Amino acid sequence: MQQQRAHIKFKSLNTISADSIDYIVDNLQLLNRAVKYTKKQARGQYRNPTLINVKSYESCYPTVEYGQTQILLYPGYLRYLIIGHPINNRVNAPKYFNINITQCDGQELTLPQIEFGQTHKLEEYWDLYSLGVVSGSCIRKITVEWQNNKLIQCLYFIGLYGIILDIDINSIGQ
Repeated sequence: MQQQRAHIKFKSLNTISADSIDYIVDNLQLLNRAVKYTKKQARGQYRNPTLINVKSYESCYPTVEYGQTQILLYPGYLRYLIIGHPINNRVNAPKYFNINITQCDGQELTLPQIEFGQTHKLEEYWDLYSLGVVSGSCIRKITVEWQNNKLIQCLYFIGLYGIILDIDINSIGQ
């Protein structure tokens, strides 16, 4: 019942963005419980989650020019991936991100490189099905690499989200 109510609340959003998902995940304990429930169910052989959320907070302080983080999932059946990079008008944040997805069968999928900056997008999302992931494919790992063009000090976070299996993202809120 909790999971159903959380899913209905999530679908009532008019926009789909990293900011809106952050708001839900950070402020609705109901949804957090629902997410934990679907992860617990992942230990079984059959699962059909409506939402998976993974957040990775990364700091590049004091100075780095390259970094990497890996998100290991329970076998996740994701359709959408959202990368959020709220730099809050800082110019000293990493500019380029590379994202690789490892499927459970070992196949690698590389997403197009993301470029962030004050005149560029601060969030971006992909329908993984349009990039070669087959509906119902199992995803084991997401690897994010970032780089700066100079040694700088910065503090930022990357949000990785897999959301709403087999529902068209453009239909949310309609």
